[in-house]
Amino acid sequence: MAELITAIEAYSGWLLALVLALIVRELYVLTGAVRDRSNAAFGLERESATSRAIRAQVTVLLLATIGFGINSVATVIAPSLPESIRRRTGEGTLVEPTRIAPMATATPTVTVVPTARVPVIVTAVPVQTETGTGTDDDGG
Repeated sequence: MAELITAIEAYSGWLLALVLALIVRELYVLTGAVRDRSNAAFGLERESATSRAIRAQVTVLLLATIGFGINSVATVIAPSLPESIRRRTGEGTLVEPTRIAPMATATPTVTVVPTARVPVIVTAVPVQTETGTGTDDDGG
């Protein structure tokens, strides 16, 4: 969790710029919806424009909340973390990158020698049954 807080602090400027750009886009959608609502000739067009305006307003509020959260994490929560948990260097970058296991470059291949296999034919063992004739099978 500390890595996430540290990363948000490190990239808070870019994250806030992205949120601001999305807010500007939604305000543009909102003005277009208000304009379409005033120019609507039919009730269905008016309802559609109203729903787009409400959706844009809700999105602006959600983006503002996300921006407030980013700013709070970057200015309040991240500076209060102890240095042992922060894991930062002097330049402000994360110390521990993702570690990747080393890959072997020359992997030996196992050579498979085909062996001659004798096919095994499985048959049922003959079972002697009594036929009721009274003769023995031992020849007597």
